[in-house]
Amino acid sequence: MGHRRISLRTRLNIMIVAVILAVSAGLVITGYRAHCNKVDEFYFERCEEAAVTASKNGGYMIADIWDAVSTDGFRQVRERAVAQNDEEIIREWMRSRP
Repeated sequence: MGHRRISLRTRLNIMIVAVILAVSAGLVITGYRAHCNKVDEFYFERCEEAAVTASKNGGYMIADIWDAVSTDGFRQVRERAVAQNDEEIIREWMRSRP
């Protein structure tokens, strides 16, 4: 069997395609990482804003909810909601509280 030589033109074309693929892969990876960082930053900022808002304006609501769920009445409502697989029971109970 004889050796078949690959022409210089074919080798150059293969090398150019390989370089283009490598550069494209690098750009895709870099773009993806930049996008992920921006999304993470966006959600971190939203969470931070929500936490600040809750601490400034919602502290009394959190205390009120804690007081409500710490009662025997809530425990009974929760057990019924779990047994019936219906979370609306809890919502209605929370809305009907004085």
